Amino acid sequence: MKKLFILLLLSGVISMAGFAQVTKTDFETTKTKMGVTKFNSVYVNNNKTFYTDGTYNYTYSKYTGDQTTVEFTATSVNLVYYTDNTKATISGITVVPYSSITTFVMSADLSITLKD
Repeated sequence: MKKLFILLLLSGVISMAGFAQVTKTDFETTKTKMGVTKFNSVYVNNNKTFYTDGTYNYTYSKYTGDQTTVEFTATSVNLVYYTDNTKATISGITVVPYSSITTFVMSADLSITLKD
């Protein structure tokens, strides 16, 4: 009986750790504390780039400039690209779900690290 209780307790702790994730509130709270209104650059780290021979490598993406904005939605970080500085026409959007983020570092730049 004691072994069963320990096993159930251990499995509960492991499953709870699996649900821990970065949230919109984490980003917004950090942004407010840092007093950041705009990011110079945004880095998305731990991207898996696959090659034709079946191998892969971990890389990062860098988003920069006045033609890019960062939006924190309920479920994801959206990196929105515009055709020019007037931001009248969207040319692309990268969506990074909070559930795929392990950590982030925020200063004048934003660095997001993805899960493996």
